[in-house]
Amino acid sequence: MFDIACRQKWFHVYRIRLILSHDEHVGRHLHVPNASGKYNAVSCRQAADLVFSLLYRHASFVLIDKHTYVTLLYRCDISDICFMWSLLCHFAIDIVYFFKFVQSSNGRVLE
Repeated sequence: MFDIACRQKWFHVYRIRLILSHDEHVGRHLHVPNASGKYNAVSCRQAADLVFSLLYRHASFVLIDKHTYVTLLYRCDISDICFMWSLLCHFAIDIVYFFKFVQSSNGRVLE
């Protein structure tokens, strides 16, 4: 992986935080431990799998499954080939989606 300070020089970086829907109903007493002293787990696997499958379908190729995707952006009237680099950071109930474009990318391609 690239250093963040180095990536900022080469890419236009955008960040979107996606809050995922829960797989099951979350009870009212989520913060209270059960009889064994453990807390109930909150999982969002189904929603995360939908996000991963959407990026997998639209990516030109996958560098690291469920983490890094590359999409090539083509335009017939432009000779340059641009690409979008997608990076996902998956946490328990949300996903941070970074997408980056090379700074020399033409604005008409990014539309």
